Amino acid sequence: MSSLDSVGSLLAAIATLLSQGLRILSLADKSHWGPDEHEQVHALASALDEAKKDFQELAPLVNGQIYYETDRKHEAEYSRRYREELRLCNTIGSFKRFGDRDIAFVCDYCDGHIVWEDIENMPSIRTFQEAAASPILTLSPTIDNPHWQATAFTLSGHQEKQVVFAPVAIANHMAPQPRDWQAGLLCPYCEVESTEPQEQYDDEDAYRPDLGYEDMEAFQEHLEWQHTVTAPTSQAQAASDNCIVM
Repeated sequence: MSSLDSVGSLLAAIATLLSQGLRILSLADKSHWGPDEHEQVHALASALDEAKKDFQELAPLVNGQIYYETDRKHEAEYSRRYREELRLCNTIGSFKRFGDRDIAFVCDYCDGHIVWEDIENMPSIRTFQEAAASPILTLSPTIDNPHWQATAFTLSGHQEKQVVFAPVAIANHMAPQPRDWQAGLLCPYCEVESTEPQEQYDDEDAYRPDLGYEDMEAFQEHLEWQHTVTAPTSQAQAASDNCIVM
């Protein structure tokens, strides 16, 4: 025990050792086990439960609950916003099958149509949420890493394809032009960039990106070129046995 050890770190170390012991016993050959061995497993499991309970009860005693809550505040806030996104989509319009292969969202307020071409079903989560177990991926979208993609499958050939996540498109659509039926789409990420203050001595004109796109195809093409962050995957790293130079 060092001077830097705390009650919490010691409880965590004890729980880790107990878990390792249970794992070793779970992998052992149990064909020759007797009552003593089974009793030992039961005792280790009970001790681990006690350690977990002691660790949970420790936080209020040392005012540590604030750290526990702060660590999870970001996750809870994103989960709340994600549910709110889906709820708002269903309150301002509806999804309909459009033609033989497409799906359209029809806005109840402007009657604009947002069309996703050749998809079986509208995905309900972003692509990065499907791989949330990967430590490489961040939990929630940011301006630098917006996570606008969702994974869908084509109706024509059941091939995987990336599409714009529905709440992203719906939240940034514009009413159609006169005598038109397709809703225009604004890029929220370019809009944020255009509002950033200029340098004090910058003589160039303020950045004014082309925010509007006439349909989903043009909007997605822009997002793919300007707002896609390519992150390495754990599978890709594990598959390569060569050094980085090779």
